[in-house]
Amino acid sequence: MSFRNPGLARTLCIITALASGLMADRVVLKNGDSYRGTIVSQDGHEVRIRTSFALVTLPKSGIVRLEFDEPADRWDALWRSALLPGWGQFWHDRPIPGALYSGGTFAGVATSTLLYLSYLSARDAYNASQNDSSLFSKANTRRKQFNAALTITIGLWIWQAADAAIFAPTTTRTEGLSAFSLEGQPGLFYTARF
Repeated sequence: MSFRNPGLARTLCIITALASGLMADRVVLKNGDSYRGTIVSQDGHEVRIRTSFALVTLPKSGIVRLEFDEPADRWDALWRSALLPGWGQFWHDRPIPGALYSGGTFAGVATSTLLYLSYLSARDAYNASQNDSSLFSKANTRRKQFNAALTITIGLWIWQAADAAIFAPTTTRTEGLSAFSLEGQPGLFYTARF
């Protein structure tokens, strides 16, 4: 496959490289330095992290904590919101957008249903008459209103599902070993925050 536009190919490569740098693990050392990249492996004595420049091996004795960036599962948010509008936002602890999207979509479905029933009634009245042009005009207006309401409702449903996936927050998982607990008690403690 060849690109006809080499500028586009370069732009896509740059965007991919920058996006891959947004998700990175972090190793914080006792001296205050830190390495950002992907933790490749670790054992009881050392941690290997692939940075943008090299594969770095660090002794665990010099590490304060490991931070793992994990993307929030966007697919979970997407299928939830596709199934029930607003569910993906509620799942990501975004209750205000969740309530707005579910209320707006419910109102759109209710409005579309009422307009459809009104259209059917106007259509049946026109079909029962002897080609009354005012009844035809009324049925045609109701059909257009129904189509507009349904289009807006479907658009809102698609947008809220995309919103759940696009604006899904990322979570940071922090692990570390320390000589003191969070309360300051001496000893060996393992901390994990999710």
